[in-house]
Amino acid sequence: MNASFERKLNVLVAFPAGELWHGKFGISLSNMLCYMMAQPVPGYRNQRIQPMQLRGSILPRSRHKLVKEAQRQSCSHVLWADTDQTFPRDTCHRLLAHDKDVVGCNIATKQLPATTTARKKTDKYWGESVFTDPDSPPLEKVWRLGTGIMLVKVQVYNRIGANVFDIPWIPEIQDYQGEDWTMCQRMEQAGIDIWVDHKLSNQIGHLGELEYTHDMVGERVVEEVKVIGEA
Repeated sequence: MNASFERKLNVLVAFPAGELWHGKFGISLSNMLCYMMAQPVPGYRNQRIQPMQLRGSILPRSRHKLVKEAQRQSCSHVLWADTDQTFPRDTCHRLLAHDKDVVGCNIATKQLPATTTARKKTDKYWGESVFTDPDSPPLEKVWRLGTGIMLVKVQVYNRIGANVFDIPWIPEIQDYQGEDWTMCQRMEQAGIDIWVDHKLSNQIGHLGELEYTHDMVGERVVEEVKVIGEA
């Protein structure tokens, strides 16, 4: 038998969270778990997927504990999935198909106008946005990427450690750096490439609250409404 078919797939879907999930995230997660149980992943003899939530107010601690649990269970991959994301049911299959150490999705940020979580390296501290456009390549190597939807082989954490989620103060920008960026820095230092699946990225949603006001209104259309029964 081909050696590749002897591999065992054990994916921990990890999501540090607060008290509540977005409903659409719950539906996305349920659909993905069902799809994973029903559809074999090519190249693996058997497969297992399990969701794991860790509640806590200190995000780096939650991510660290989730990685340690994946290592304890001898998982092959950690699939980071934030609880404000929506995604297709075959998300895990598609990311696994790339067989990359680190591959994820380019997420639109929750602001107007939105920007993206993927960055390419420039002389600026934050780099430059990587956009997901119709002419983007199917797979692109990036410099930094958020963990909204990100698949990481556990062997990466065996190499760089599980304590890679610091939130340091950066005097250069007078701001704190997110724990996902610190993790990407450690990956870069270890020579581990980070990839974005642009086609899948186009099918990811980022849920949030938006208060609609007249500041958002473009050309106004005012219609005269006649109330039934009114003279």
